[in-house]
Amino acid sequence: MFCFKWFMGTILNAEERKELLVSHKRERDRRVADRIKAVLLRDDGMSFSDIARVLFLSDEGVRQQIEDYLKRNGKLRPENGGSQAKLSDEQAKKLEAHLEEQLYTRTCDVVEYVKNTYGVSYSVRGLTKWLHQHGFASHKPAGVPAKGKILNC
Repeated sequence: MFCFKWFMGTILNAEERKELLVSHKRERDRRVADRIKAVLLRDDGMSFSDIARVLFLSDEGVRQQIEDYLKRNGKLRPENGGSQAKLSDEQAKKLEAHLEEQLYTRTCDVVEYVKNTYGVSYSVRGLTKWLHQHGFASHKPAGVPAKGKILNC
């Protein structure tokens, strides 16, 4: 089933190798960078176990990453997409509108509002992530210094 060059190491042509080297330099996601390195090292003729040892990965993980690259048209990105949204699109729009009007200083207060209004439970961390994904930023309120001054009216 596997072709002969799979076992010999050379799996890339010169252009593919050049593209992968450029991609590796630009890549910010460490998981994708490790996958690129695994493919490049395999192309250099290293065994799966040697690649796994160098990259601190499992033999089977390296084998699967290289197989994915070869069989799935150069797949390098992991396919984990996160969990399903808890709020419907309509609920999310209503919550966004509410948050534009109402100022909350603590995320736990928003968690309570969402639970009471929509019956959906979020953790503070989960709702913080949701808020960031929907363009909301959380900043610690800055205190305003005050002096005990008597004002004449």
